[in-house]
Amino acid sequence: MEAVLEESGMTMQDVVKVQGFITRTEDLAEYRAIRNEAVGDARPAHTLLVVAALGRPEWLVELEGHRRERLRSDPKNHRAPKSGRRRR
Repeated sequence: MEAVLEESGMTMQDVVKVQGFITRTEDLAEYRAIRNEAVGDARPAHTLLVVAALGRPEWLVELEGHRRERLRSDPKNHRAPKSGRRRR
């Protein structure tokens, strides 16, 4: 997740929510420890779901992160402006 954020000129401080999925409840303590280390002082909102399976049988954990939008005037914003839908 950090590598993806870095490509956009962002850090974990820009993450507003993390959603985690694990397949084994016995991994809960380790998952929490790793998550807490990764987010550091950022402390985004967090949801964790224990699920029967993920997209691939060998996957045990999946993470989904939501970051805040940067204002267009923000010099760290390297993305092109979003194009809106036109009404006919």
